[in-house]
Amino acid sequence: MEKTGSNGAVSNMNASINYYRNQVGAYQSQNEMIIEKKSRISAAKERVKNLIADCESVKETIQSKTSSGELYGEWNGRTLEGFDNAINYGVTEEYSSFIKQLEEILNMLCDEETRLENIYMENYGVIGKMLGIINNLKNEVEKSIN
Repeated sequence: MEKTGSNGAVSNMNASINYYRNQVGAYQSQNEMIIEKKSRISAAKERVKNLIADCESVKETIQSKTSSGELYGEWNGRTLEGFDNAINYGVTEEYSSFIKQLEEILNMLCDEETRLENIYMENYGVIGKMLGIINNLKNEVEKSIN
C-alpha cells in the first residue's frame, strides 16, 4: 500500500516537472521573440539617428550659406528679402520641426526597447525560479524512488 502512495506522489511530481518544463519553454520562446524585436528596434533607432544627423547637416548648411550671403551672391532687393525670409523662417523651421518629430520617434523606440528588456529580464527571473522548482521536484522524485 505504501508503494501505491509513493507512485502517486511520483506521478504528481513528474506531472509538475512537465508543467514547469513547458512553462520554461514558453518563456524561452517569448524571450527569443523579444531578442528579435529588440534587434529590429536597434536597427530602426540607428536609421532614425542617421536621418536626424543628415537633416541637421542640411539645416546647418542652409543656415551657413544664407547667413554668409554665399547663397545669394550679388543679389539684393525686395525679392531677396522675401527669399531670405522663406529660407530662414520657412525651410529651416520645417527642418527643425521635422528633426523634433524624429527625436520623438527615437524616444518612443527607446521606450519600447526598454519595455522589452524589462520583460526579458522578468522572464529570465521566472525561468530561473521554475528551473529551481524543477530541480527540487526532481530531487523529491529521486528521494521517493530511493
